[in-house]
Amino acid sequence: MSALAIDVGGTSFKVAIVADGQILIQDRLSHTSEPGDLDRLTEFCNGLMDRVDPDQRPTTVGMSLPGIIDQRTGAMVSAHDKVGYMLGMDLRTWMSDTFGMPAAVENDARAALWGEVGYGTGRGEKDILVLTFGTGIGVAALVDGKALHGPHEHGAILGGHQQINPFLGRICTCGARGCLEAEACGWSMPAVVREWPGIEASPLGTLDKATFSDVASQAYAGDPLALEITEHCARVWGVGIVNLVHVLDPDVVVLSGGLMNAADLMIDTIRKEVDERIWAIWGRPRIEVAADVYASATLGMAYLAEHATA
Repeated sequence: MSALAIDVGGTSFKVAIVADGQILIQDRLSHTSEPGDLDRLTEFCNGLMDRVDPDQRPTTVGMSLPGIIDQRTGAMVSAHDKVGYMLGMDLRTWMSDTFGMPAAVENDARAALWGEVGYGTGRGEKDILVLTFGTGIGVAALVDGKALHGPHEHGAILGGHQQINPFLGRICTCGARGCLEAEACGWSMPAVVREWPGIEASPLGTLDKATFSDVASQAYAGDPLALEITEHCARVWGVGIVNLVHVLDPDVVVLSGGLMNAADLMIDTIRKEVDERIWAIWGRPRIEVAADVYASATLGMAYLAEHATA
């Protein structure tokens, strides 16, 4: 059995055909956050499916989105400044009607959770926390073998908006001050770099809007200030992880998302912060990096789509 998996990002659709946890083929389609994107997506997906052998053609489809999904209706009921035209749309029915196969839809962080539980670093775990570091920070948790949803579908997924610096921190996109992702993530990185003391002495100081990729590149090149910034990110994320572990009590924490492509710069510091700050009489959760930090949500939607028909 194979599945067509669609991961809706801030600027593009990531589309893959996945069989038994293996990505057979994948590609990206840029989007404009306009309704016409769905017609383009349909054509793109059909073209991708035509590129695999007939016996590998998907029999299920799944879509992950950066918003809150009502599992009763299959609709995205809340999103922040992304693909707003999908709000209220029964995406599960749309996919089923468009592609002629059973469909699943889920929040992108929970999709990443299922990707790691079903096919990845957290395979077989029953109590696991997954964080995805990209433009923002997504969080999802499996508790006693069940994904945490909560009565309002908010369970765990707003973990990137825990306020770790509420009085002196940056204003977040959610309107609060000092959220985890406001202090260190993809969208906040230009401000982090711009405000860093002495940044004029770094090659980063010549950039109008330095990205995390810019910071990582300079850190790998040995730039002291870039290394300070990656250390800062690691410590901030370690604090956030400790807060989540204290609430959710996982055995394992998996880190994924594009920023974790530079995990070797930060993982030791993250583990050290967690080890020093956590209060857990039983020990420490294992902290691991996803095997493919770009594929967690894609794999997760394939997993959910396949199991929706099991």
